[in-house]
Amino acid sequence: MYENITPETARALRASAGDVCALSDFMRGVSAPQQAAYRDVLARVGICDTLLLGYPDGDGGWITFAAIADKPIRTFPGQRTIWRRVAAHLATAWRLRTRIGTARAAAEAMISPSGRVISAEGTAAESRNRDRLSHAAKNIDRARSSLRRRDPMAAMDLWKGLVSGRWSLIDRVDTRGARVLIAHQNDPQTPDPRSLSPRERAIVELVMTGASNKHIAYTLGLGAGTVGAHLQQALGKLGISSRVELVRLAMASAGADASRAAVGDAELGVLVVGAETEDEHLPLTIAERDVARLVADGLTNAEIAGRRGSSERTIANQIAAIYEKLGIGSRPELVVALMRRGKAAETSAPTR
Repeated sequence: MYENITPETARALRASAGDVCALSDFMRGVSAPQQAAYRDVLARVGICDTLLLGYPDGDGGWITFAAIADKPIRTFPGQRTIWRRVAAHLATAWRLRTRIGTARAAAEAMISPSGRVISAEGTAAESRNRDRLSHAAKNIDRARSSLRRRDPMAAMDLWKGLVSGRWSLIDRVDTRGARVLIAHQNDPQTPDPRSLSPRERAIVELVMTGASNKHIAYTLGLGAGTVGAHLQQALGKLGISSRVELVRLAMASAGADASRAAVGDAELGVLVVGAETEDEHLPLTIAERDVARLVADGLTNAEIAGRRGSSERTIANQIAAIYEKLGIGSRPELVVALMRRGKAAETSAPTR
């Protein structure tokens, strides 16, 4: 497909990484020429619609899945929540698969399904980490019980992507036929030149997709408070003040032109960023579009109310309506939606 669409259209699709969406839903948010380009390609290969899923792999790359369908697909917020959690596990599994046999995937503990730590070494041998691994093993065993049929979301809540941001628990069968869990080191370790730690970088990557602290905590097996503290440290290192600014920066960079410019005796990379977002074809009223822009600019409900001469309750209701219409649930996700429209528009005036 990428070979048969324009570079602008390909950039718009890549900028959706981190989303779980139907291609038909995505196309409604891009410009008419890009919609035509997609439809032409789909018609040539006989595809009606596709479910798209993209997620950072924790090592600087992305995993992407596409499920082809012969009829239009609809996605719903609850469904997308489930798929994002599945994606967290798939990304964790992919990262471990690429590391198996190396020191980065060292087996540091063996735990029984009942939570008994059979052996542990290194960091896993510390008392608090033995307790965490034991607790995680018990939760996995509960998740595999009849709970997965009675309450799938509760079972999924129990079985997180990682334990304490470091270990993947993998099934093994010993020589007696008993099942045990092996704790492999599998923490995200993307190098970062801006002095972010590997954990900060992993959190930043997920924030860039519009993920909430709660979902990031699920992916990395950390507490939401721990995620928040690391995010604040990362924002300080990056010189920005909010996750909304981070998402705006990420979305701008995703579609940036890789141009070069001579400055004195040096040649530097130039980031070309659209000056405005285009939201005319969003399914919002004029007032909702205005509120959405102000939210994306980082204003609080009180600040938006003051600027528009409305009450905070009115603004809260309008934001709730915006979330429902766009199928999103947070301010960072709204920034992603608006920035994507800006990328899709061919009329944005660039600034350097």
